[in-house]
Amino acid sequence: MNEMRALDSYTHRNGTLSYWRTESGSEVDCIWTYGRKNIGFEFKFTDHYKSEFNRSLLTLLETKKIQAAYGVYTGERALKMDSIWVFPYREFLRRFKEGDL
Repeated sequence: MNEMRALDSYTHRNGTLSYWRTESGSEVDCIWTYGRKNIGFEFKFTDHYKSEFNRSLLTLLETKKIQAAYGVYTGERALKMDSIWVFPYREFLRRFKEGDL
């Protein structure tokens, strides 16, 4: 969350950050609200991103609580899993900085 807060500040977007968790323990690492758009992010410190990491993001997409979702990981290439793009962290940083997310 602190890194996302710093990135948001650096890009002068002034979005807000929140965390989502249900009583049953499902969670999304970060929800970034920018204007009227809510975007969910799942961050994983792994070289192998698994589709099961997207379960909570998919739930929020299906219920329209978020309008977009992204995974971020330490791997080497961008992946498309269901309706969610997963980016290596360097590509994620570049895309965020350039306003592509």
